[in-house]
Amino acid sequence: LHYELFLGADKHHFDEIPRVRKEIIGLKVFMGSSTGDLLMDDDSSLHAAFAIAAQCDLMLGIHAEDECLIQERQKLFAKDSAHAVHSVIRSPEVAAKAIEKVITLVRLYGTRVYILHVSSIPELELIRAAKKEGLPVYAETSPHHLFLNTGAYAHLHGRAQMNPPLREAVHQEALFAAIAEGVIDAIGTDHA
Repeated sequence: LHYELFLGADKHHFDEIPRVRKEIIGLKVFMGSSTGDLLMDDDSSLHAAFAIAAQCDLMLGIHAEDECLIQERQKLFAKDSAHAVHSVIRSPEVAAKAIEKVITLVRLYGTRVYILHVSSIPELELIRAAKKEGLPVYAETSPHHLFLNTGAYAHLHGRAQMNPPLREAVHQEALFAAIAEGVIDAIGTDHA
């Protein structure tokens, strides 16, 4: 059995990273709120994480959702309590905006990134372009994004809610094509 661990990056404890760099494979960065309190939603913290990862030769595992855009969209849909609105609030554009920022930082620092839970066509387009550019960008999708879509809210209700959320069927088709093309490098279960 072979495994390596990621350290959840916390913007208040960057000084701890060099101390454990030989014990971990990389840093996990949450650009959008999810579970826990590891949110890294400001540019200065992201720059610091990328710089430290580059210095320590660590990969960054990125949960790529733009938190500012999530907050804006939550206000727009605050009165809608349907579970399916989760996919509207955390739209493909929310993920794409975060990935655009990640790719800019990769160009700046040369840091290897592993973009987690890729779920939509706009994300795939950005990752494909970054790979063609020769950037050290890797991508993962998850079984739930491959086999479930927004139609699952009708029968699974809140059990179909996850971050990033389920997408329409057209995104599923694109994910399968991206696996065959090599744009998606891995499938991760995201057991969280």
